Amino acid sequence: MMSDNPFENESKKKESKVNHDALAVRNIMINENGRAYMWKHLQSCGIFESIFNPDPIQHAYNAGVREAGLRIKRDLELYESDYYIKMIKENIDE
Repeated sequence: MMSDNPFENESKKKESKVNHDALAVRNIMINENGRAYMWKHLQSCGIFESIFNPDPIQHAYNAGVREAGLRIKRDLELYESDYYIKMIKENIDE
């Protein structure tokens, strides 16, 4: 039976989403191909380099792309930090 407390229901929805997010990240990061895929996308988002551009429109675009990459990076570190570190080691050794 659903609770009449809207805060409790919202909390359960949020917890369920976190669990689904954690499972999705794990499914991607658990194998080498998934980690390579994530590394490629993090690099394309520019999170490992400067996004500066003297053109303010291009700089704003770069900042938006980088923000998307930083959100992904945050989830990788939050849910699968060991695999995140492994991904970095796999790509730094190349």
